[in-house]
Amino acid sequence: MVTGGIIHLWRVVDWIYFHISRLQYVDQENQNLFRVVIKRYRGESLTTRDGVKLHPGDRYAKLHLHNWRLAQLLRSARKNGGQSVTALRMELMVMRRIRQSLPALAMFINQHPHSEEIQVLAGTTFLFRGADHLGFDIADFNHPWKSKSKTMLLKLILLFCQPTQWKQLYSRRGLVPKRVFISRHQLNRTYKMRTEP
Repeated sequence: MVTGGIIHLWRVVDWIYFHISRLQYVDQENQNLFRVVIKRYRGESLTTRDGVKLHPGDRYAKLHLHNWRLAQLLRSARKNGGQSVTALRMELMVMRRIRQSLPALAMFINQHPHSEEIQVLAGTTFLFRGADHLGFDIADFNHPWKSKSKTMLLKLILLFCQPTQWKQLYSRRGLVPKRVFISRHQLNRTYKMRTEP
C-alpha cells in the first residue's frame, strides 16, 4: 500500500519534471524507456569509441530513463516473482528493456529536425553496468562536486521510486552515477530499424 502510494507520488513529480525540463517521449505508445531533450552540451569534452567528439556548445541528445516506468517494472517483477527475483535478475531485466528501447531511440534521433547536428547521445545513470555491451562508452565525472551533486539528485529520484527494489538493484556496486554516451553513427549501426530509409 505504501509502495503504491510512493509510486503514485513519483508519477506526479515526474509529470511536473517532464514539462519543466522539456523532455520528449521517444515512443510513449510502446512504453519506451527513453525520454530525450535536445540541448547544447555543457561539460568536459567527450570522445566516443569510434572517435566522435562532443565539445561544450555542441548540440546533443540528453538521455533520461523513464524512472517511474522502471519503478513499475521492478515492482511488477517483485510482485510476480517474490523473493526469487534477485538483484542480478532485475538488473538483467532492465538491461533487456533498455536494449529493446534503443531501435526506437535511433529512429527518433534520425527523424528529429536537428538530426544532422546531433552526433552524440549522453546521459547520467546508476545503470551503467553492461552499458558498454550495448555500445555505450562509460566515464567518471572529472570533478568530485559534479559527481556528488549528481549522486544526490539520483538518490532523491530513488527515494520516490520503490525503495526496496531499487536498493536491492544497486546494492552490489554502490550508488555512484557515471556518464554513458554513444555516437549517433554507432547507435544507427547497431540499432537502426530495417524499415528506416
